[in-house]
Amino acid sequence: MMNKMLFDTLSPGLVLSEELVARLRTIEEHDFGGVKHKVCEDLGRAGRHVTDEWLNAGVLALKQYYAIAIIDGINMHAVSDAVDPFWHAHILHTRQYADFCNRLAGRYLHHEPLDHGKSADVDFVKRLYDFTMRRYAECFVFVDPDFHPASPGRDELVCLHGGDEAAALYAAFPRDPEAQPIGTSFH
Repeated sequence: MMNKMLFDTLSPGLVLSEELVARLRTIEEHDFGGVKHKVCEDLGRAGRHVTDEWLNAGVLALKQYYAIAIIDGINMHAVSDAVDPFWHAHILHTRQYADFCNRLAGRYLHHEPLDHGKSADVDFVKRLYDFTMRRYAECFVFVDPDFHPASPGRDELVCLHGGDEAAALYAAFPRDPEAQPIGTSFH
């Protein structure tokens, strides 16, 4: 099976500025080889064998998450627990990740873990994940349900990243009240 490219998964009706296309190219052209190696290594230590096809699908899912962070950068978004190990592996390559974030967003994309002991935060991240999946449906013609499940359980909600006011200059979507952390510990 041939690897899907990020641009192959974008909805043809999605209107993107030249700036957004350039930022998406940053994602597509980035070398995720170290991420794949680290995920494979970590899962191997846990006794789980993964295929190159699965790793490639995971990298595509991570690329789509980064794409949403740019296309709808003014709003917060939640990541699935299936994509999270890929994001963790990327963050561990600190210099490469910081440079990637700077080229992609002009800032570091912070990883905000979810404290399952805070009910209001869990409720918010569940709503945020649902919001994120609706945004995926608007932006992508292909979303792998193994990496972006339609309705994860509360224990499968793991983290999010925050929106950025500066993204209003290039984001394809406006601020959405549904993606704002009112009444939670996130900012």
